Amino acid sequence: MLFARYSMRNMLGGIGLALLSGARNKKIMVIAGAVLIAIGIGGMITVGSRLLNTVTQGGFANTEMERSLFYGEYAFLFTLVAGLGLVIYGLVSIQKERGKERSVNR
Repeated sequence: MLFARYSMRNMLGGIGLALLSGARNKKIMVIAGAVLIAIGIGGMITVGSRLLNTVTQGGFANTEMERSLFYGEYAFLFTLVAGLGLVIYGLVSIQKERGKERSVNR
């Protein structure tokens, strides 16, 4: 149990360091955003097809299944929006840096 707690801290620390170093490199942010967009779209398609399959076969057996699919759809939607935000921020930052380079070279 003690080892699991320390390994979790080390893992979270490593993820935090990777995010901090990736924040400097705007291309990595754009790539990470694109991956999140792909995960969001794929997840929404998967959950949506399960939802459609369930509805066409007679509806929900219980409300717990309905909530599960509903929250799954929202989770992937927010993943998609977060990815879109990362892509936009990364591209705007890249264009800003290129604009500064062009103005210095004039």
